Amino acid sequence: MLSPPQAVESVIERIRGVYARWNRATTPAQMRQDWDRFLWREVAGVRTTEVGIGALKARWIDAAGAGPGDDGDRVLLYFHGGGYKMGSAASHHELMCRLSAVTGCRVLGLDYRLLPEHRFPAPVEDAVAAWRWLLGQGYAPQRIAVAGDSAGGGLAAALLLQLRETGAALPAAAVLLSALTDFETRGASYETRA
Repeated sequence: MLSPPQAVESVIERIRGVYARWNRATTPAQMRQDWDRFLWREVAGVRTTEVGIGALKARWIDAAGAGPGDDGDRVLLYFHGGGYKMGSAASHHELMCRLSAVTGCRVLGLDYRLLPEHRFPAPVEDAVAAWRWLLGQGYAPQRIAVAGDSAGGGLAAALLLQLRETGAALPAAAVLLSALTDFETRGASYETRA
């Protein structure tokens, strides 16, 4: 078994292996396919259901024990990372499965529109559409949390701002995992974590 530092180095080397295959001629579609294949992990004991939200694809994740409880349905609306250019419900499948298992609630992972084909504000519009879809499915705002990592964390924050600005109902909670919020790249972590 690898020590924690060895495990981190192993992951870094695997990521470098993926990036090493890319060059100026690599299409976004190929990058996305490579990234999904690299990160995909099957998880036993989890029910996955593909759904459509308008033209968007989404994935329900229900770990064993997740779903309706004594106090009703709880949902985590999850936005994947990937710099708004890569990532998907497939690449973040394992993470969403773990979140469902740990929280005991259903997770809805959204495949929002990506760059360069779809520019701002397309991802924010998609996040709002997913929020409205959940409300339309009968989920109460106080039973929904939103979360995301990296660009998905930034998207979760953008959804909260959009909902607040329009006076819409807000979710019960939000969790931003290493959220991409500094588009000027002035944060100290750009140097300290280089």
